[in-house]
Amino acid sequence: MPDPANARPAAPLPRGTLARVCPPPSRPPQTTPHAPPPRTAEGTPEIGTDDYDSRKPRTDFFRLPAGEDVHLVRRREILKKYPEIEELYKPDVMIFFQACGVVVAQMALSRLMADKTWWFTLLCGWLFGAFANQNLFLAIHEYSHGNAFGPTRKTATFLASLFANTPCVVPMATTFRKYHLEHHTQMHVEGVDVDVPVPAEGTLLGSLAGKATWVVGQIVAYAVRPLLVAPKAVGVPDLINVAWVVAVDLAVLRFWGLQSFLYLVYSSFLGGGMHPMAAHFISEHYVFVPGQETYSYYGPLNWVTYHVGFHIEHHDFPRIPGIKLPLLHKICPEYYRGYYHHTSWVWVIWKYITCPAMGPFARYQRPAAPQAVKSG
Repeated sequence: MPDPANARPAAPLPRGTLARVCPPPSRPPQTTPHAPPPRTAEGTPEIGTDDYDSRKPRTDFFRLPAGEDVHLVRRREILKKYPEIEELYKPDVMIFFQACGVVVAQMALSRLMADKTWWFTLLCGWLFGAFANQNLFLAIHEYSHGNAFGPTRKTATFLASLFANTPCVVPMATTFRKYHLEHHTQMHVEGVDVDVPVPAEGTLLGSLAGKATWVVGQIVAYAVRPLLVAPKAVGVPDLINVAWVVAVDLAVLRFWGLQSFLYLVYSSFLGGGMHPMAAHFISEHYVFVPGQETYSYYGPLNWVTYHVGFHIEHHDFPRIPGIKLPLLHKICPEYYRGYYHHTSWVWVIWKYITCPAMGPFARYQRPAAPQAVKSG
């Protein structure tokens, strides 16, 4: 692993590199996934011709050998140097109160849509509801790590997750936790980490039109892919989750009407599609710079997403509540400043669609190790 103290500050991808991401450089890229990517004298990324030539889309994933989780390696090193970071593990109950406020506001907006026209409901779903439902999805993400009440208070976490799932139309709180924890413990492992697209997505949706279609419906891909790649047994918590969300959906339809229900549908579908809030799905692990496996986003939308943009930091320390990740970054900046990061989620979507080298295949994938190494 490189010496983080010698790493130079990286220029954020969206600023000054928009025209430089696709053109080929003079030398091949570094391939070690946990090392900061190499850079030229001007500080711009060196992108491999075979990977990012503007005339050549990818036809396969970036392949990695089985090995120890690079985030786990870095966490051990950071804790050895900064043991006081363990104090940041304390749960943050404000996650719960914030999520409850968003649920109440979202349901109130749904009620207000009862007598509105379809286009007004659709517009409000994109302008307001998408932010709300993505915020709740990311609250459920925080709950999955036990960051609101602590890892031992499972009943409180379960009930809070159910409540956060209330306006999301589709029951997903309990199943998300199962798959997301595997994303941390076996990141990019083929057949296990369902965050990685299946080859059919890359083959069928690798064109410009295909990528635009995929972005619009990416929330559907995230919902269906786990059932195809790694189906899991249904337990009592899953049945309770389904019963609660379906009951809410039926109650909204029965007492408030179709437009109120459609507002919630639009909020989830649009908020998980062609929307700045949904860009975090792409910005976190899609390979914008070969040699870097995880990316952070340092921008204003962190304030409404529980700082999920601090994603390298999150994978290093998944038990630190999102609101404290900026403090983690401040304590040990030398471990993060050498990595490329995003400052615009709008730019992420634009570049994903328009750069031929981007697409579902622009992900790392590794085979399963004989014994999984836990990262959480």
